[in-house]
Amino acid sequence: MNNIKIKRLMAYLIDILVISLLVSLIASIKGLNPYEEEYKKSYEQYVELSKSLENVTELTKSQTNEYFKIMYDITYYNIPILAIESLVILLYFTLFPTFNNGQTIGKRLFKIKVVSKDGEKVGIKTHLIRSLLVPIWTNIILYTNILNIIIILLAYILKSSTFVYVFSTIEMIICIYCYVDVFMSIKNEDGKMLHDKITKSKVIEIC
Repeated sequence: MNNIKIKRLMAYLIDILVISLLVSLIASIKGLNPYEEEYKKSYEQYVELSKSLENVTELTKSQTNEYFKIMYDITYYNIPILAIESLVILLYFTLFPTFNNGQTIGKRLFKIKVVSKDGEKVGIKTHLIRSLLVPIWTNIILYTNILNIIIILLAYILKSSTFVYVFSTIEMIICIYCYVDVFMSIKNEDGKMLHDKITKSKVIEIC
């Protein structure tokens, strides 16, 4: 693995840590998460239902409906946290590099930055698109900020059963994109990823 790949990985891990800390701090502010108790109750219901279905090979219609409702409730009551996370990711990966020579905190520490494919400075539009497409890793799951935004919209538009089906499909598609993105970084000698190609940008080392 060459130097730029190692630097990108380390910078990425630093950035994810910074984002996680920011989200945790903001989410802990009283009043920003009015559904906290409802979320806890829904999650407890999910745990209880999962235990009761451990040895069940086929769900009844009633059990299926209950499962769909609980999954929908868990998502709905988690919307404030998803919104905070999405906003932090957007601002961090968009504004920070736009006004800091194409660098996030992680990239600055490891002396790399985002530039256009021609090596020129990129604008806020490119950083915004990158912030939507860059894979985010948390709890052993890869996703993008687009998924968070879609989840919020779907939770307000769809009913519980339809929501679970649509969300599962979209989640699968985005997960595939994320793994392809990571695979390209490993495969390409210059560490270029799919979201680099989409935004016609690249990450380079600086002195």
